Amino acid sequence: MHVDTTHNGQQTVNVKENPTEEDVPLPTVNGGYSHTSASKAKISAANKGKTPWNKGKTRSEEVKARIAQGVRRRNRERFLAKLAEEGITEEEFNERKKAERRKKDAERRARKTAKGGYTPTEETKKKISHILKTKYANGEIKRRPRDPSTIRKGFKHSEETKQKIRETLKRKWAEDSEYRELMTNKTVASGELGVTVRKRIAETLKKKWEDPEFRESMMEKFKNRKKSSASRDKTHREKISAAMKKKWMDEEYRKRATEGMAKGRDKMSNTVSAVKPVQPKMPRKKKATK
Repeated sequence: MHVDTTHNGQQTVNVKENPTEEDVPLPTVNGGYSHTSASKAKISAANKGKTPWNKGKTRSEEVKARIAQGVRRRNRERFLAKLAEEGITEEEFNERKKAERRKKDAERRARKTAKGGYTPTEETKKKISHILKTKYANGEIKRRPRDPSTIRKGFKHSEETKQKIRETLKRKWAEDSEYRELMTNKTVASGELGVTVRKRIAETLKKKWEDPEFRESMMEKFKNRKKSSASRDKTHREKISAAMKKKWMDEEYRKRATEGMAKGRDKMSNTVSAVKPVQPKMPRKKKATK
């Protein structure tokens, strides 16, 4: 269906031979019937070029108040219908909303940081990640090249700073279970995860060794590397021994290490083929001489 304009300015409406649902008038909630495509086209053609009756007119305060009252009444009716559908009273509904609000505020307070900000939720992190990945793929965002002069080569932290870092990491390791699990999977990688991590490290190192400057600096370091003395080796071994003893006192670490060793033994027993028993060699009989 479309509207055609004749040479004398008259407009005619052409209706399709096969009418759709829009071309059939349907009863409305208020007791009337919906407009068909043909009636809509006729109304549009009749009103083209005419100025709307309410153009430039403003509503009085009385009309605004009457409209607001009608909107509030309709909203109240919908609200009561919703309560009747759920089978609860208005007081129960308000209590539920308050409980939901309290829960939401408690979660927000738990995400509050020491500096006054808020840690984003997992949903927010996924949204940010998706937006940034899309922008990087489209070229809207590009990584800024790092200024070589800002790289601190040979920089060493003071003992005070090192101690602060140690205390922070120890506290984070003890209190944050997610961080502890993440770091454990990174350091004690096994199975498919271990293969993936080792492969990624190998690719990174191979790419670094392709750089002539990196290769030259590393070879120079190898040449100037001091050999450790026997006393230093002994001290180093004692430190490792003390650290491992301390680790084995942790039940979680001991359980994880024991399970890992058991898996390793099972894997070795499945891969190593059975050894055939060795047959003892029998002394040969001497041939009798004629």
